[in-house]
Amino acid sequence: MASIKQKYIGEIVLTTGSTVNIDSGDISAAPFTVIDNASIYRVTGTQTLSVGNFVITITGSSGPTKNTQIDILWEAVATPGSNNVIIAGATIPQSLVGKNFIVRCTYNGSAWVVVILADWEATLIIDAARLSANAVTTDKLIDDAVTLAKMASLAKGLIIIGDASGNPATLSLATDGKLLIGDATNGAATYVLSGDVTMNKGGVVAIGAVKVLDAMINDVDASKLTGSIAEARLAVNSVANTKLTQITKIDSKYSATATTEITTEEVLWSKALGAALLSSDGMGVKIEAFGTCAATANTKTIKLKVDGNVVVSNGTTTAPNGKNWQIESIILRSGATSSTSKGSISFDGVADEIDSSKASITWANDISVSITGQNGTAAANDIILELVVLTIIK
Repeated sequence: MASIKQKYIGEIVLTTGSTVNIDSGDISAAPFTVIDNASIYRVTGTQTLSVGNFVITITGSSGPTKNTQIDILWEAVATPGSNNVIIAGATIPQSLVGKNFIVRCTYNGSAWVVVILADWEATLIIDAARLSANAVTTDKLIDDAVTLAKMASLAKGLIIIGDASGNPATLSLATDGKLLIGDATNGAATYVLSGDVTMNKGGVVAIGAVKVLDAMINDVDASKLTGSIAEARLAVNSVANTKLTQITKIDSKYSATATTEITTEEVLWSKALGAALLSSDGMGVKIEAFGTCAATANTKTIKLKVDGNVVVSNGTTTAPNGKNWQIESIILRSGATSSTSKGSISFDGVADEIDSSKASITWANDISVSITGQNGTAAANDIILELVVLTIIK
C-alpha cells in the first residue's frame, strides 16, 4: 500500500481583487499515485466580492507530474457581490462562496481537472447549473410549495398563461384599458377596446359618436320607456308617421304678432311641414288660430294658406271692427299631388264663413302652412294673431 506523503498545508487569506499563485514546483516530481502526492491549502478571511475577482492559479516552472493533486479547503466567508472566486480556472458558484467546501485539483498530464466537494444536503443549494432539463417534475413538489416570493423577475402587469405549445408564457396587461380576451389559437390575448366602444383604466365605457345604428335599437314597450331622445338628435323627417299618435302637435304659437303700417300682405305665422311628412293619402294637418282686430273701419283680410294656396279667408267680412276672430281648418292629402280641405273663419257676432278647397299640392316637397294679414289702410296693429296650434293627423 502506498504511503501518504502530504508535504504541508498552505495558508491563503481571502483578499478580494487579488490573485494567489500556487507553485506546482513545491510538489515532488516523483510519479506517485494521486493520494501519495497531495497538498492542501486552506483559505480563510472575510471579504465582500465587490472590488474584483479573487483568483487562485496553479503555476510553476518545472510543472506538475500526472496525477498530482492539490486540495483547497475553503473556510473563508465571502459575501457574494459583482465579482467571483476563480480557482484553477473554475468559477465557484456564488451560492457556495459563503460556505465551507473543498476544491480538488488533479493534474491529468495536460490540464488541471477541478472538482468541487460540498455538503449539498447541508447547504440546501440547488441552482440551474445542477439541474438537467425537465429534472423537476410535479410529483417532486409538495402542495403549496411554490410561493409568490419564489417567482422572481415577473414584471409589473404580466400574467402567466399556457401558450399554444402548452408551455407557461407571460402576457402583458401593462397598457391602460387592456382586457384579457380568450383566443382559441393562442389561449389568451390582450386588447384595448376600440372602434364603436372605448373603455379607460377606471372602467368607464363610452360609445363613440355616430355609432348607434338603427339595427341596434330594439322595439320597446312604450310604457317602459324612462327617457327620451331630444329633438336636436333627430334628423329632419327621420320619424316615420307610423311612430306618431293619431293627432300630434307639431307647432304652436302663443305670442302676439301684428300687421305693421303697410297695406301689403304680411306673414303673421308659418311652419314648414317638411318633405314627405304626409306620406299616405288620408293623412293631414289641423290648424286652429285665434286673434283680434283693431276697432277701426279699415278693411282687414286674414288668410290661411297651404303651399301658397288659400284655404280660408274672410272674404265676406272684410272690415271687422274691434272683433275677436278664430280659424279652424283641416287639410287632408287625397293623392300624391292633390288635397281636400275645409275650414272656417268667424268673428264675434258674425256668421261663420266656411271655405273648402281641392288645391293641387305636391306632398313630396317641403310644404309651408301660414297665416297672413293685409291692411286696407296703412295702420299698425289692425290685425293681431294671438295663438296657433298645428297638429298632424295620420
